[in-house]
Amino acid sequence: MSEHLFPGLSNYNSVVDDDTLMLGNEVLTNLPLQMTLYFNSVYFPCWIIVTFFMLPLKFWKLSILYQFILALALLSVILVEAIRLYMGFFGNIKEKIPELAGFWLISLLLQSPLQIFLLFCSALRPSILELIAQSIMCIFILIELLFGFFALHYAAKHSLNSFQAANWNVNSLQYYKAD
Repeated sequence: MSEHLFPGLSNYNSVVDDDTLMLGNEVLTNLPLQMTLYFNSVYFPCWIIVTFFMLPLKFWKLSILYQFILALALLSVILVEAIRLYMGFFGNIKEKIPELAGFWLISLLLQSPLQIFLLFCSALRPSILELIAQSIMCIFILIELLFGFFALHYAAKHSLNSFQAANWNVNSLQYYKAD
């Protein structure tokens, strides 16, 4: 399923990567984050189906202002969620700190407020089914924020240590060449 949603990520374990792993390089991929992202990507179409199934039942009962807000919020959530999940998968699997940081910031600054608004705004008249679906989505985001923070912290710390070790090796070689 992941190959259909995010093509190219399964090619990560190629022969070149296997050789570098045998040399003692540590894999920084965070398994709990990856599992949460996978389950979120499987649940996301279910959330869309529930949301759009319930939308016609309540859309015309809302005021024009809330109709506009709901349409804009749903469009934003769907676009941001697709980008966020892709960046999370790519950043975690490929061990890319900028993509992982982008995933975490998008989750914190864009997706969390939108999802919490859709969950707690009583003027949108959410049904019980929508509340359950939205609660699950918010739980996924909170778990991803937690695991994403630790994955990002660990990856940045590992990158800093690698940079310092490489810099120390270069400086020590230059010191010996000067003699």
